[in-house]
Amino acid sequence: MPKLPRLREIRELRAMTQTELAAAAGVQQPNLSRIERGEVSAQARTHRRLASALGVKPEELLREAEASRPLPPRPLPPHVEAEVQRILDAAARRLLKEELDRATGEGRPEADRG
Repeated sequence: MPKLPRLREIRELRAMTQTELAAAAGVQQPNLSRIERGEVSAQARTHRRLASALGVKPEELLREAEASRPLPPRPLPPHVEAEVQRILDAAARRLLKEELDRATGEGRPEADRG
């Protein structure tokens, strides 16, 4: 039954509360708190469930903080990813239109055109 030295660090990087992580992993919040403080070790099943809820491999929770690698980015929820893509597409269309207008002289008053 391992101690999980990076559990709190990774939970906070994921902007999750203990209550949210406990619910996502199916553990009681007081037990999660004791695991984070190192008062008790997590059983293997709990360790795997916590890692899964945090979106990391179980071994990431075992690494010492000073020797750890940066976490891989957590995937965006599909609705957020779709909204980001919509915004990027709109910005790209606007920039292309502005560039085309500059190249063709459109959008300027008649007196300013070459």
